[in-house]
Amino acid sequence: LRYLLDHVNPHFAQRWGSLSRVIFSFQIENESQGHMSTFNARWMCDINTQIRSLVNNGVLLSTGGDVDFGLSLRLENFQCSALDLISLHDYTMNEDYSRGKFQEAIRLAQQYGKRVYVEEFGGRGDIEMAQALNRIAATAHQQGLPWLVWQVVPNARSGDYEFFTKDRIAWTAFE
Repeated sequence: LRYLLDHVNPHFAQRWGSLSRVIFSFQIENESQGHMSTFNARWMCDINTQIRSLVNNGVLLSTGGDVDFGLSLRLENFQCSALDLISLHDYTMNEDYSRGKFQEAIRLAQQYGKRVYVEEFGGRGDIEMAQALNRIAATAHQQGLPWLVWQVVPNARSGDYEFFTKDRIAWTAFE
């Protein structure tokens, strides 16, 4: 961690850990400890507490999400003083279910002084991704939650969850 945070960014001529005039989040592990029957519920807080000691206060630290709403909304993450951002992941296409989880996340964020955003959602392929953008992104927007799509890439492969710029239906929905 120290090696990474001491790396000097050639564009800013500063070490990553000293940047404070930009908005970014360190995401230690995408979907950390997901799909595991046992896990360390404090791992995300412990690792970010260590990182917090190596960065300026202006750097926002994030959970990096988890495999679904249930794991993304772990109370331990909201209670962790080292975390600023709680990212939500889920691939449901049910907007009512998502709305309920978004409202739960907002309530927890307000209670614990955190920020919440929808970081990973979608569907497999062009049509499902467009549906997810029209349903889940729209629901997040209605709740006042910022959102972004997972991994925008140019080389489309059918059946993947990545967001492909060559998928015309999804790209139109995104635009």
